[in-house]
Amino acid sequence: MEETAHRESLTDIAEKKIFHYLRENRFRPGDRLPMEEEFADMFQTSRTIIREALSRLRMMGFIESKKRRGMVVGHPSIFETIAKVIDPAFLDEEEQKDFFRLRMTIELGLADMLAEQLSEEDLADLEQIVREEETDPADYRRFLDCDYRFHSRIYQATSCRSLASFQRILLQFFTDFETRVQSASSRFAQRFDDPAQCTHRDLLTVIATRDPEAIQRAMRRHLAIHQPPPVRQVRSR
Repeated sequence: MEETAHRESLTDIAEKKIFHYLRENRFRPGDRLPMEEEFADMFQTSRTIIREALSRLRMMGFIESKKRRGMVVGHPSIFETIAKVIDPAFLDEEEQKDFFRLRMTIELGLADMLAEQLSEEDLADLEQIVREEETDPADYRRFLDCDYRFHSRIYQATSCRSLASFQRILLQFFTDFETRVQSASSRFAQRFDDPAQCTHRDLLTVIATRDPEAIQRAMRRHLAIHQPPPVRQVRSR
């Protein structure tokens, strides 16, 4: 166990050194990296440690493997990088709540943009998604799929590329989380019986009014179904 922990700490150090080396020497996307043995000599460590560090950087998109060129600097997207390294299974209760608050803040903030930028094509696409969900309201998997597509389409309607990229992280987090959590499906089953709930159909009706204050109120009610339950409920399933 101690040897594994030591190996991980050496890899952490090598990863940081390689990252700083690339930044300090102004490497640009597409530039070729030194060979593994060169990094090993440079940082006075083993090739195995360097290989592990490079593998991590490759996973995050900072470097790429190219045929006949070897390792080159990649074109990392901050949003895609975050999506690769965040797994809801490893978040504690406070972090899950933070993700929910973040999503709530962002989607409530979309109200003004939706009111100004929403097109008839956007409404038609949202209507189609809601109709697909309504073909079998009791199908939880269908709900998760339609829920992801519905909210993705809302982000796309704002024509903000950064938001459209970031939404993939947030929505995938909630989709993955709710796929595993039994209490989420229980809340889903109760959504039509609770008059306080705001379904996709209800939300779409309000969005179509293009009234930002009404959209915010409806969105707040709608997102309540996605609030993560206490961690003990997740782990006791």
